[in-house]
Amino acid sequence: MASETASPNYVITYVDGILTVTDVFVPVSSKFSRINPQNLPIVNLSHGTVRLIFAGLPGRACVIQFADDLRHPNCQTLGTAAANSVGLYEYEDTPRPAQRARFYRSAYLS
Repeated sequence: MASETASPNYVITYVDGILTVTDVFVPVSSKFSRINPQNLPIVNLSHGTVRLIFAGLPGRACVIQFADDLRHPNCQTLGTAAANSVGLYEYEDTPRPAQRARFYRSAYLS
């Protein structure tokens, strides 16, 4: 029996003339898994635009949503973004000029 790891995701085994490829569970952890979400910045750019910076899992696609009121949240989608190699992703938003507050959240796309 010969067995070899081809990549972090598969094991290839050759037994009695039969080649088998098996999936392997590989735990993934982000460098930012311990970041307090309150420390993720919202950068005020010019003309009322803000840059939102989120932390997630590298390569995962996420949806960014907002609500104008947390008492009656009606979350609306702003857009999507993919986390870079260290798990960070950004999105720029320009709320209406008269808007007092805007609340943001992000979730992984399935």
